[in-house]
Parts: sequence; C-alpha cells; structure tokens
Amino acid sequence: MLRRRRQESCQARGQILTPQDFSKYRELMLYFYARAATRYLRNKEVDRLSPEDLEFIAKYLEDIIKSEKGNYVPLVLTSNDKREHFTLHKARDFLNDAVNNKYLDPSPPLPPALSFEYGEYLRTYSDFVKERLLKRMNLCVRSDLLALAVVGAYLTEYYYKREQNKHYRYYMFLDVLGLPFLIATGLIDDAKQLAKAVRLGDGSPLTLYVGIAALAATHLGERILRGEGRVILYHVAVEGDQRVRLASFDQRDLTELMIDIGRLMLRDPLRRLIARYPGAEIASTSEGRTLRSFLENLSRSVYIYHARRNYEELYKCLRVLSSEEFNNKMKSLLGEETWNYIRNGLLSLKL
Repeated sequence: MLRRRRQESCQARGQILTPQDFSKYRELMLYFYARAATRYLRNKEVDRLSPEDLEFIAKYLEDIIKSEKGNYVPLVLTSNDKREHFTLHKARDFLNDAVNNKYLDPSPPLPPALSFEYGEYLRTYSDFVKERLLKRMNLCVRSDLLALAVVGAYLTEYYYKREQNKHYRYYMFLDVLGLPFLIATGLIDDAKQLAKAVRLGDGSPLTLYVGIAALAATHLGERILRGEGRVILYHVAVEGDQRVRLASFDQRDLTELMIDIGRLMLRDPLRRLIARYPGAEIASTSEGRTLRSFLENLSRSVYIYHARRNYEELYKCLRVLSSEEFNNKMKSLLGEETWNYIRNGLLSLKL
C-alpha cells in the first residue's frame, strides 16, 4: 500500500525524474551513478544521450549478461525495493525499450540507495524546490534513467562484503575530464583492483589517493603534464541492513598530485607497490606488517612533499631501503625479481 501511494504521489504531481533533469538534480546519487555510466561508456553527460548511445550501452550489457551476471544487483536495497528492477538484465531491457520511446508504467519510486541526502542537496543547490518536494516519496524515476544508474553502480563498484545481515558496498568513479575515455579504459580496471587491495588491507584513504594518482599518472601522465585534462576521484561507501546509509562520499582532484608523482619519477614503483597492499592474513605476519607500515609511511611522505614541498620525510622513509633485513623481508613477500624492480624504481627518486 505504501509503495502504491508513493507511485501515485509522484505520478500525479509529475515528479518523474528523467535524464533531462540532470542539471536540476545532479546532486542526487541517482545521477552520480548514471553519470558514471555515461562518462565511462559514451564520454557524455546524462542529458546529452541519443538513442544510439542508449543502444550502445544496452549492447555493452549483453556480454556481461552472457557471463551469467544478468541477475546481479550492484546496489544496496531495502525490503521495499522491487529487486528485479535493479538487475543488469532489466537495465538492458529498459534501455532497449527507451530506444523506441517506451518506458515502464508506472515509473518506480526513487529508492533510498539512489536518493542519499536528498533534502540537504536540494536545499543547497536548488532554491526553487518547495518544502513539500523535499521528500523522497514525491519522486519517481523513469526506467531509462534507472537503468543508467544501475549500469553506473556496476561499473564503479569495486568491493562488496556481507557480514550477517549487513551489506557494505564501495564505489569509485574516476572522472577523466578533457580526454577521450578510450584512453582511460585500462586505467579504470586497474584502479578498481588497486582500490580493492587497499580496502582488503584496511589501508588509509591517503594511501588510496596516492596509489590511484600514481596509477593515473602511469596511464595519462604525459597528457596531464601537457595540461590536456584533469582527473577527479569520487569514492563512495554505502552500508545497509534494514535501512540504507551513505557511510562516506569523498571527492578529490588528483591532477596536481599526479604531476608531482610523475616529476618524482615514482609513478611505476608506487602503483606496483600499493597494488600489492597486504590483506589481513598476510598483514598478520612480520613481513606483512613491515610492508604495510612502509606503504603507509611512503604514501604519507609523498603527500607531504606534494602539499608542502618538504622532501625530508621522503628521504627518511626511503632510508630503510638500505637495510638488509628489510630487503630480505620484501623479497620473501613479493619475490626477489619484483622487489628488486620496485626498489630500483624507488631509488630513482628525482627531486
């Protein structure tokens, strides 16, 4: 009954969100995910898509569905949400229908997973919105936009875990501005793997930022140095049991950090080392604890140099590379060839 009232409410008042409403409501998580999909797959904003773009994204989903992921739901849902509307299979169907101007009727209500901090965002950025519209029950979402949000959540999700009845999902969106996304294709997958390694090892946000910046600098460094683009990192954590909660939402411009890492000649050793962040089992060993401590200190030292142009912390951190005990631990953990390559890269530091 509650769901029916919510549907009737938004249908009657005409509050059905579409891709064309992007400029008004872009602070909703609904548009955050949808924008990730359109930027990654078509290098366009949500409200600039053509029927051909929708058809392309639908075809992109075909291979994913064939790999038996068609029923995968990349969002934290509540018991009130209709699960079948949030699968990749249904997203493909919604997009194919939209190519022919066909949409689900009635439009489903906006679920909690796509409406985080709704009232706060609208009060901040959309002064024309009346108080009566600051409730999620007054909004529905058109099926093509819902499909784009599901695709974006799938593309940006890098880690999911479940503990008893509680769900945790982590998302990362790298917005590469000023460059065709085809150039950044390899970067996206590598970044998700690196972020997952840091998450599994319970690494600090600072280590994540430095690792992603080093990785992005490896892929895009020369073009970024020429001033051809910028890289913005969005990191989102969502929790849910009976209710869905936005645990964190962070936005960082990594461009200048990327440039500094490139000039230090640390792009490759940093991204290779941080991608090997030790997980809980390895971190319980002496070698794992040593690597984890070194990674955190190194990331902190790089960031201090970036923020203050103070290289003393970097030199202090890298002194351990002359320790035979330390090097033996790293060879034991990472392999002699891998560690020698990374160590030589770190010793090539240029200030």
